[in-house]
Amino acid sequence: VNAAGDTTGFHRVPVQGFVNQFGDSFYSNEIKGKVSVVNFFFASCEGICPVISGNVFEVQKAFAGNENLKLISFSVDPERDSVSVLRKYAERFKCDSAQWNLLTGEKKKIYDLARYGYLLPAVEPGTGGSEDFIHSDQLVLIDRNSIIRGYYTGTDSADVRMLIEDIETLLKE
Repeated sequence: VNAAGDTTGFHRVPVQGFVNQFGDSFYSNEIKGKVSVVNFFFASCEGICPVISGNVFEVQKAFAGNENLKLISFSVDPERDSVSVLRKYAERFKCDSAQWNLLTGEKKKIYDLARYGYLLPAVEPGTGGSEDFIHSDQLVLIDRNSIIRGYYTGTDSADVRMLIEDIETLLKE
């Protein structure tokens, strides 16, 4: 986090529309003026996704009830991650829907958002091509002005503790 708060020249995340775990429309402007943490996952993932979601839950606990922090998890498998699948996943990880939304939408829109909005690498397993996607282990910290302020390894508890500290700093700005 840039302690001075100078975000001149920083990358700003674009506004896009999606659907949450309840089938409600969700737009990035709903998090405008709030600090947010974003990640990409898929519900059938048996590897890193449950670990990352467990750590996002720890962030949720650290800021329980704080309306100025939003947690956003985008599914990279929208064909299989229907609203009902996302709702079950949300229940599994005790998502407080006032703070944590699991989002789905058009695959291309999600992948473009990951690549060009959140600047995450995108390669699908088995293809080796640069045009396909696999989920990332990164948690992306976004400030109140929709500017990326940091990347954190979502499977690393020390990184998640640092994320919590950086969120506290941004909430004070």
